[in-house]
Amino acid sequence: MRFKKEDEIVFISEMLWDLFKISKKSNLDMLSHFIAMAIIEAENSYKQEVLGSESKRSCVDVALLGDREARLSV
Repeated sequence: MRFKKEDEIVFISEMLWDLFKISKKSNLDMLSHFIAMAIIEAENSYKQEVLGSESKRSCVDVALLGDREARLSV
């Protein structure tokens, strides 16, 4: 079970990812760059939240978000 803060970070990351795709499609390179930085920051915050929690949960969610970071360079 996720905590509320984790859900909020995931929501923000997903919305940023949608904005990134729109800005990339519209050839707004500088905006895409800033959004990409925000995505990476949101995902790093999520990783810290998951790994920093005291519960012993799987890191599968963390790995899934890590895949998005690799796709930002596309």
